[in-house]
Amino acid sequence: MLFLLQEWEREWEEQWSEIEPLYTTFIDKMYGIVDYLVQNGFNHPLTKVANEFYSNKWVKDDIQEQISQIMLARVKFNEILLQEGMKQGEFELGQDEINIIAIIFEGLLTGLGEMTQNANLDQALKIYKKSIDVFLYGITKR
Repeated sequence: MLFLLQEWEREWEEQWSEIEPLYTTFIDKMYGIVDYLVQNGFNHPLTKVANEFYSNKWVKDDIQEQISQIMLARVKFNEILLQEGMKQGEFELGQDEINIIAIIFEGLLTGLGEMTQNANLDQALKIYKKSIDVFLYGITKR
């Protein structure tokens, strides 16, 4: 199972590196990631298997550690993406906030994966895109 998860992660990294140049700004990349995750991960055969695996109380500690490393790599990816947006002047964050925002974003995406399991593709994409709006702009009156 761990091998399949690692391959799934490798597949994501390769495919994202191919399409990332299509997105020129941080905001475009955020929406691009959501498009990718929903369209390519929504019906991926490992999605439900991975969800069951993550929640298995009998998973060995070394496997849990390796899964934790995958999650940390995702947070690092998000930190790099945030730093790119800051360099482009799209927003300002303190250096101490980057990791926190990166974790929040990963938690958002991970949680949405869980929450949209029973949604159809269009519903899931609508939810994910709205989550980017909320993440970027909040829900306060503009």
